[in-house]
Amino acid sequence: VGVASISPRLRYTTPGGATETSTKSAFAPSFFLTHRISDKLSAGIGLYAPYARDAEFGDDLANGFATQRSKMVRTDLSAVVSYKTSDTFSIGGGLVIGNSKVDRSIPAGPALRINDKMDGTGYGGIVGLLWKISDRLKAGATYRTAISIDHDGERIMTAGGFETRSNARAQVRYPASLGLGIALSPSENLTLAVDADWYGWSSMDQVTTRTDSWPDATTRLNASNSWDIRIGGEYRLPAGWSVRAGYAYGQGAFPNTHIVPSQPDADGHELGLGIGRKMKNWTIDFAYHYALTREQNATANIY
Repeated sequence: VGVASISPRLRYTTPGGATETSTKSAFAPSFFLTHRISDKLSAGIGLYAPYARDAEFGDDLANGFATQRSKMVRTDLSAVVSYKTSDTFSIGGGLVIGNSKVDRSIPAGPALRINDKMDGTGYGGIVGLLWKISDRLKAGATYRTAISIDHDGERIMTAGGFETRSNARAQVRYPASLGLGIALSPSENLTLAVDADWYGWSSMDQVTTRTDSWPDATTRLNASNSWDIRIGGEYRLPAGWSVRAGYAYGQGAFPNTHIVPSQPDADGHELGLGIGRKMKNWTIDFAYHYALTREQNATANIY
């Protein structure tokens, strides 16, 4: 069981030089349970959020900046089984059920605002392989399928203080991903690891919202596939203590010509530190991650 406190700080500077800042903290709980059925067969369930973004900027009409908010959160429930085919090789896989929620409020012109509130559920799968090359070296791979989620909800158009509502529908295709990793234990107390993950963001190239009252509205994202690369290590100390550290590089999937302040995206670097202790049947871990994202210049943005 885990709970993370996420405290992003997003800063946007208007062409006129005014600065807007979003600081929306959030808690991200996670839960995993595994059970060994036999020496070769295990089963497990997990509840976690693989995708979460929430940002809000206030009004600064004197500088031409209107309130923006964009919240998009996907929560997954996965049920998996794994089988140890030999002393050196294991395979696992299962079903993933993803629930997605969208709450977005953006200006669409002078005195005109669009607010979408929708949610939906989709299904996908996951498969993983683990190869114990030797007592000191392991390699693994994980593939997650893309998940298409049909969102249903409401679109509210506000013009001159008057609201018009309509049922709304939108399909969002969350990307497939492929992860590869290697773990090396050069000594009994030290483990070093490197892994890389590929994400097929081009599947989310555009999102079309359909309503009962207005023509279809398509948001083009011009997304590209991306990579994350991570290296890290764990050193085990006496009395059950362990310390960990790592570095990650994340490649942005959306260009600065197709983002808005409430939906930022860019290449970034992340540093992580952690400490934990194992006490009989319990393990307690604490971790701190700091992410620094490259500044984007969006003066040529299509919006």
